[in-house]
Amino acid sequence: MEKYDLFFQSPREFIKNQRVYSVLYLLRRDIYTCLGYNPTDNSKIEYQALFPGTMAILAGIDLLAKFYKGCDNYRKSNERFKDFINKYFGCTKEESEIVYQLRNSLLHSFGLYSYKVLNKKRQEFNFFLNQDDAVFIRQMPDSNYFISINQLLTKFENSIELYKSELKESTELSNNFDKILINYGFLRVK
Repeated sequence: MEKYDLFFQSPREFIKNQRVYSVLYLLRRDIYTCLGYNPTDNSKIEYQALFPGTMAILAGIDLLAKFYKGCDNYRKSNERFKDFINKYFGCTKEESEIVYQLRNSLLHSFGLYSYKVLNKKRQEFNFFLNQDDAVFIRQMPDSNYFISINQLLTKFENSIELYKSELKESTELSNNFDKILINYGFLRVK
């Protein structure tokens, strides 16, 4: 199996006794399980773990952003993350900041509050997660933001397909991908 095919393997595929899996493949299967779906056939299961599922989507964006930029320097995670979602989610700069702050609140604090300081001014973000299919981000008064987990997942899955198609056509993206692949691409399972 070619490296791209293995890395972007569909979470719907399950090959018994497969010994090498891409990190992205395993992450996507975990996302679907957490959001209440059997990853193999997309049937509903009776339980959900919405926080970990949302966290896994955000970690998946982080992962793909490393491949996209060919860089895993933690000091550049902010820029890398936002660049990826601006390009592949079609987000505005304001929306990418909101999603980045959601990432920070969940992955660093397992909560739904974050803030940033810019020019000595504090901007707060209070998040509410929902499963609305209609609106991705809805900003309310007092720094409150409603984020659709369903839309986040849809945008994440669409970004994977867009990135994959561009990757095969771009020498720069391919080189960036190869730089990161050795450390973050695959896991062996016995």
